[in-house]
Amino acid sequence: MSDPLTLIVGARYTDWRGRTWSAGVGNDSQSQSDVTPYGGLIYDINDVWSVYASYTEIFQPQSYRLEGGNGYLDPLTGKNYETGVKAAWFDGLVNASFSVFRLEQDNVADIVGIPGSFVTTATPVSDAGQRCGQRRVRGRNHRCGD
Repeated sequence: MSDPLTLIVGARYTDWRGRTWSAGVGNDSQSQSDVTPYGGLIYDINDVWSVYASYTEIFQPQSYRLEGGNGYLDPLTGKNYETGVKAAWFDGLVNASFSVFRLEQDNVADIVGIPGSFVTTATPVSDAGQRCGQRRVRGRNHRCGD
């Protein structure tokens, strides 16, 4: 890799355990684990501007019971793709960014209310997607004389 190009790779290991109790079901426990990869590439155009692209997978355990009470909703899984441009002026005192991303998710919880029950149940929704853009300009507070 050349100096203005930075490659970022990583992973997160999730080991999740949960235990619940409800009057209708009693004690119940679940455990889930997964390795979630991440990768990104940043190219510094100059001292102010850079462009980037990244990819990550999504794994988020859920504690919602399936509608009907037979087990739990599988973990929320998916993928996130993002690309954008960033700028930093005055040694990072003022920052700006513009990004676009695509989010793809499976097992999104669609909450089902049961009148008179304290148990939250859900049905899984697959192929949920979202395309978004975001722009941001921020500055840091700086006091003169410090």
